[in-house]
Amino acid sequence: MRILSPENWYSRLEKQIKLFEAHMEVKEFSFIAKSCKLKPYDVIYKKANFGLKLHKHWVDEYGNSIIIGRNGKLKIEYNTLLIDKNKIVNTDLYYNISIEKIVKISKLAYIFCGKEDVEEGICIYLCFLGLDDCLRCYAYMHQEWRQVSPLWIGLFNLKMLAKNLDIKYYLNFKSNNLNLPPYCLSGMGWITYLPMSEAIVKELTLHSNNIINNVLFERKQNNQ
Repeated sequence: MRILSPENWYSRLEKQIKLFEAHMEVKEFSFIAKSCKLKPYDVIYKKANFGLKLHKHWVDEYGNSIIIGRNGKLKIEYNTLLIDKNKIVNTDLYYNISIEKIVKISKLAYIFCGKEDVEEGICIYLCFLGLDDCLRCYAYMHQEWRQVSPLWIGLFNLKMLAKNLDIKYYLNFKSNNLNLPPYCLSGMGWITYLPMSEAIVKELTLHSNNIINNVLFERKQNNQ
């Protein structure tokens, strides 16, 4: 994989991103590409140059892809065998640090609380937009937290985040077939500015079965 700073990558990919946005009529793709650290598959794995062309396949640093399918529609593919993960370089300086610390360096959050599609256990997604405009996401499934690709919250929710970057309070929404993250059957979602208001703290406490209290609210509550 070519090792460039994020700034250099996206300054060189600006025209390709704009071309993709125009071709697919997805005006949020610039935000998605940069915040999820997407790069063209051909540039990474086939050593294509940075010339202006429509790249139909973009990959993130977890081995997931956004592609234009045969039907011309945009879709996400997770953990495909086509991606050689040994060639992927994680460029996030804050990768694998605690959720509590990530919250402190973030300005916006996407939160989903619902049920898993296996044994109907608890399914929670926390996705934080950092002060550096990078998304960092965590999933609680099978009774444990793990850091995951921002693509796991799905295109619909990534677009919704892009449309609410200037949110001053919070919004909530019920799940449907369009906005359900992977492996979830049902639930509730929120987008909120950080630090959170008391109102959303109360809502999340009710819907998360107290699981996310320790990582999001403990310090806040101790200071009251």
